[in-house]
Amino acid sequence: GVGEPAYYQWRSRSGCTFCFFQQKIEWVRLMRQHPEAYADAANYEKAVAYYQRAVVGSADSFSKLLASYSIGVAKESAGKFEEAIRAYEEAVNSSGSDFLRPELLMAQARCYEALKQAPKAIELYKTVQDKYASRAYYSGAASAFEKQLSAGSKL
Repeated sequence: GVGEPAYYQWRSRSGCTFCFFQQKIEWVRLMRQHPEAYADAANYEKAVAYYQRAVVGSADSFSKLLASYSIGVAKESAGKFEEAIRAYEEAVNSSGSDFLRPELLMAQARCYEALKQAPKAIELYKTVQDKYASRAYYSGAASAFEKQLSAGSKL
């Protein structure tokens, strides 16, 4: 048989060295098994440059969408919330983004929340809650945020 690739000793899926969406334990295993790659994973600017090349070089709209989304994730993770909002907006406006739209809007709302722009965050959370209520994960988006605000959260 072909056998199992070596990366499955520390990863649960795909052969990527790191991914913004990997499980926490996979970050720990990456740090233990590949410390140089772990250090490189925190280099958000390098990740953004990689994804920007993917946006330009991708022949299909789906790859461009995912690359734009990943730019937003990297910018958000680096604390560059205004840049992240723009990247998420680019992804929202991409062809074929319908399936990812609620997550993109939630991501924008998180960024507005981090920027202390509660009204804009609430507007986006309400959009998600109203349009995607049939998806359990999104059904209480605005309500949860407003509850957090009324409980005295500093936003």
